[in-house]
Amino acid sequence: MEVLHPQMTELDGYTIPVFSVNECPDDEFSWQKASKRLNCSSDSSLKYRYHCVSNTQRTSLVEFCYDATRPLVQKGNCMELAQSTTLNQYACNQSFRFGCPQTYYYSDVSFKYPFCTLIETSKKCYIAESGCLVQ
Repeated sequence: MEVLHPQMTELDGYTIPVFSVNECPDDEFSWQKASKRLNCSSDSSLKYRYHCVSNTQRTSLVEFCYDATRPLVQKGNCMELAQSTTLNQYACNQSFRFGCPQTYYYSDVSFKYPFCTLIETSKKCYIAESGCLVQ
């Protein structure tokens, strides 16, 4: 049995395999490497693509192969994974001090917007939010 990643833990309660991770890949090469590690699709179907986002409670970063077509994320939003295994958009344009995406993007390239995956789990917030300063 292959160990996927020493800092990964598979989470219960999701309809697809979802893993808790300490950090998301922050560049395209690392993103592709993680995608291969999880055996996510790299073909033109646009389904089963690698994703790494916060959960909706902001208590964990999670990685997974999304079992539907990758969504187009509206500008001013980050993606989060709900317990129902649905990708939701979180409006960061009102709360982020910096780093909120100012353009549309596909959810499977969120490494381009690193502040969407930097969370303070003890405070359940994004570090770019004005009320989330780590003391």
